[in-house]
Amino acid sequence: MDIVEEKKLSKIGQTDYVQNGELHVGGSSPSVMVTEGADLKKLPDIYKPGTIGYTAGFKKMWQLRADGEWEPIV
Repeated sequence: MDIVEEKKLSKIGQTDYVQNGELHVGGSSPSVMVTEGADLKKLPDIYKPGTIGYTAGFKKMWQLRADGEWEPIV
């Protein structure tokens, strides 16, 4: 498996992930508050796998998978 970035360990707020057979190290994984799940599809593609989307009060949550799809958490 190839390492895309030459970092050995991720720092807090970063996520390592495998995408298309390549290990990506140190990707940014912020969180983004939305009003509903449909908002996630409207977000720009700057968000990387590991990003958490959530509604106020954390009533619903999703995580961006390595394949670019949002996976429900709760």
